[in-house]
Amino acid sequence: MSKKLLIVDGNLHLHKSHAIHGKLSTKVGDKVVKTGVIYGFLRTLVRTTTMYNPVHTVIVFDRSVCPADKSKITKRKKIADDVAPRYEAYATYKIGRKALPLEIWEGKKILDRFLRNMNVTLIYSSILYEADDLIAYVTHRFELYCLNNHIDGEVVIHSEDKDFNQLLQKNRDFSVRKHCRGDKVYGWEDCVKGFGVVPPRFTLFQALNGDSNDGIPGVPGYGPKKSAKLVEESDGDNLRIAEALADQEERRIFYRNLGLVTLSCDRAVVGSLQHYKLDIDKLNELFRKYKMASFLRADDQESIRKMRAFRILKSR
Repeated sequence: MSKKLLIVDGNLHLHKSHAIHGKLSTKVGDKVVKTGVIYGFLRTLVRTTTMYNPVHTVIVFDRSVCPADKSKITKRKKIADDVAPRYEAYATYKIGRKALPLEIWEGKKILDRFLRNMNVTLIYSSILYEADDLIAYVTHRFELYCLNNHIDGEVVIHSEDKDFNQLLQKNRDFSVRKHCRGDKVYGWEDCVKGFGVVPPRFTLFQALNGDSNDGIPGVPGYGPKKSAKLVEESDGDNLRIAEALADQEERRIFYRNLGLVTLSCDRAVVGSLQHYKLDIDKLNELFRKYKMASFLRADDQESIRKMRAFRILKSR
């Protein structure tokens, strides 16, 4: 039986929890507290743990939602002068993204109290990278861990982001899949069916087609079908794709986009990393305080007790 690592896309589930459960609230003392972000996030975490029974659980957040205490975030002398590689390559990268709503930020601060009493690993991205890079890094580290210890491994990335298609694998002894909306398990064949390319070539497809979600325009004239056709005809060879493009400007866009969409597995993507231990008494006290009695049920308590941090990951 393979060992599973569950990686939770924290930022995505903060937003989803707010969208679905945003109206939930409870009275704590004399104050009414919005609890939708907290409840939705924890319910998703517990339910997914029940489904997959992972041996390790890692929750990944972008630096934009790091706690007020930034003592463990990577320090830089001239933060204002630092420019993330993707923004340096393309100034309008993700230009349409909105600031984090206040209700999500307030909910995240309370959610942290719960997570600090659960046996999970929390990671925040460094200043120059994103949570997506962290997920690639953690996936890569788990693959190396399994390989070095002769263990069959499986990574489940709980996210709907198509950028993670480039990480999908289906090897005999190691696999990577996504858990998407509606409890759909999305794997290698789904990428081929949906986009016409195998996962290792997905970045080439995006470099040609672009990515509207991240504000990345594609090579002019290259839609999904034409992009997939060129990627497959070139056998995933960068140089052959570049040679097939019409002119230098198209090649410039292709290589620029390739740098934007390729996720980094470098250790530099990690800004803050913390392994927590389970304190079931403190955790249950919080469930009672915020009127979340459903988490006190025996099946949820069992799932919570099964969670394990991924302690081979080291902080700086």
